[in-house]
Amino acid sequence: MSTVTQHTVISNAVRNLLFLKLSQSRFLALLEMTRTMRVNSRPLRHAQDGCEVRLRGLGVSPYAIIPGMSIYAIADLHLSLCGAKPMDIFGEAWRDHAERIAANWDAIVSPRDTVIVVGDHSWALRFEQAKPDLDYIAARPGAKILVRGNHDYWWRREATTRIQKQLPAGMTLLHGHAIVIENVGITGTRGWRLELPEDPDAGDARVMARELAYLERGLGEIPPTVCRKIVALHYPPFNADLEPNAFADVLQAHGVDILVYGHIHTGFYLEGDIEGVEYRLVSADHVDMRPVRVVP
Repeated sequence: MSTVTQHTVISNAVRNLLFLKLSQSRFLALLEMTRTMRVNSRPLRHAQDGCEVRLRGLGVSPYAIIPGMSIYAIADLHLSLCGAKPMDIFGEAWRDHAERIAANWDAIVSPRDTVIVVGDHSWALRFEQAKPDLDYIAARPGAKILVRGNHDYWWRREATTRIQKQLPAGMTLLHGHAIVIENVGITGTRGWRLELPEDPDAGDARVMARELAYLERGLGEIPPTVCRKIVALHYPPFNADLEPNAFADVLQAHGVDILVYGHIHTGFYLEGDIEGVEYRLVSADHVDMRPVRVVP
């Protein structure tokens, strides 16, 4: 649908709604047609938690309140529906985790919501092996935005476009680019972190630089008119001693509002307001196997 057509559909829908000629359910159905767009298509701005809806050419008040739609996040699903890697070997917290995530997700998330899934989706090594796990995610309510994790071997970064074409509708692979949903700009990438050289997980400085470039690119694609900026990183933007790294600097430089991250299952972590950015750890075991609402 072109931007002009999007403007027309929404403008007419809001005009009719304001004059009580259109039911809320019909309005939401029309809005659903344009609720997920690339950053260059911005037919309206939504008023939600202080984000103002501003619609032009209505001939009525240019402000309206759109019924609430939420954005959730969860990370580290670590699915293996083929049974090759049962997660309960990591402790009782992981027993029947796929069933628990599905039950919680289905109960919490509505079809009009969006869920950011922040890496480590499947233990599969190839896309064909990951298909049952991806079908499981696709079957859950809401639109899904997926970011790569360190265990997502089935998703090679250079194969992102090819894999995207094979995914069900409503599932988006987000890798160093951005999208705008309900006037919230969202970008994400796997991230990386460097530890002391003697640490077996010390990491690679080249990978760090590449992931930083992906984050910069994605943030650069978010228009300045959004009411919130959300970044999804699988790795946290700090080291094992909770010292911020270059990713934290990028978040602050771009005025990011919310960071959702995963990867951490034990040990120390950061949450809350960190230098003006709200940090949210959303690893599945940390959030009791349920998606966490981050907006509104």
